[in-house]
Amino acid sequence: MRLIFAGGGTGGHLIPGISLAEEILKKLPHSELLFVSTGKPLEKQLFERFQLSYRVISARPLTKQLQKIPGFFYHTCGAIRQSIRILRDFRPEGIIGLGGYGAAPVLVATKLLKIPFFILEQNAIPGSVNRLFAPFSEKVCCQFEQSLPYFKDLGFLTGNPIRSALKKEVQNARQKLGLEADRFTLLVMGGSQGAQAINRCLAETVQLIATQEPSLKIQIIHLTGAKEMDALKKAYTQAQIPHQLFSFLEEMELAYSSCDLVIGRAGGTTLAEITALGLPSILIPFPQAKADHQYLNALEIEKKGAAFVYREEVLTPEKLLKNIRELYSNPEKLLQMRACSKKIGRLDAGACILSLLETTLKRVA
Repeated sequence: MRLIFAGGGTGGHLIPGISLAEEILKKLPHSELLFVSTGKPLEKQLFERFQLSYRVISARPLTKQLQKIPGFFYHTCGAIRQSIRILRDFRPEGIIGLGGYGAAPVLVATKLLKIPFFILEQNAIPGSVNRLFAPFSEKVCCQFEQSLPYFKDLGFLTGNPIRSALKKEVQNARQKLGLEADRFTLLVMGGSQGAQAINRCLAETVQLIATQEPSLKIQIIHLTGAKEMDALKKAYTQAQIPHQLFSFLEEMELAYSSCDLVIGRAGGTTLAEITALGLPSILIPFPQAKADHQYLNALEIEKKGAAFVYREEVLTPEKLLKNIRELYSNPEKLLQMRACSKKIGRLDAGACILSLLETTLKRVA
């Protein structure tokens, strides 16, 4: 199989594509895969980490600033020309659009060259690029049932692929992270760059635990981002809460295997991972997400009993502590949320999408 993955701008767009590429190479090891993206440092790090071939185009996000619109069109036209050259050189059987502004020039070139393409949609409310190009696609692979009406007969509920390393529970994961084996463990994360509001709320919450709830025997794995690690380390140390802090953690399988409860954002990739693994969560959606899609993602998880959801602006340390205490002291509720989370998740999403790709490409060949 010879495929191009197009998209980028954020890790949330790329990770599902990388996970699907991993599934394809596992099942069809002689496949040739190429990623085309915007060239951001995070993207390059991911491609190099997973040893994936990639090319960069000069895509830019659409802007509302009038003085920047000519530059947007200039770079977009250049990115379309670059995409046409890449497609003619690589000669793929099909294209997989991952969403984000990095996908748009490639999908324009794909349409011009009459190459079949597919779309991965990770969110409850589809992004503008996916909505624009979906009518011309072969299939749209969706994570949330709520997004299906946007794509009519082209939408398929496949789930969102996750990396194979995350699918198996790691034995003695807490020990490997330097944590105690029998403490209730929180995993706190705010995306690849961390989340200031979540970080600061946790810093205040652990002080409340220290002063008001010293009987709560918890420990915390916290993915802080680079900027606030020192302040959080000080807060956890003062509260005498066992902890492990990381600006970024490559071995997320250790964190997921160690935790009882996840506290974090509600991006599509995060939700795919925690539900596939059956983890309960407290979700604090990113308030600036386009079309408020993270909040709508989170509501889908909450409706099915697998999460508590808070808008960032109404979240307080007291509310967070209330939920932590409730789940700490009520193992049956925690197990119920785990079961609900597991029902939502799809460990087989990658295999399901690959089957759809193979069937469709044989039909249109």
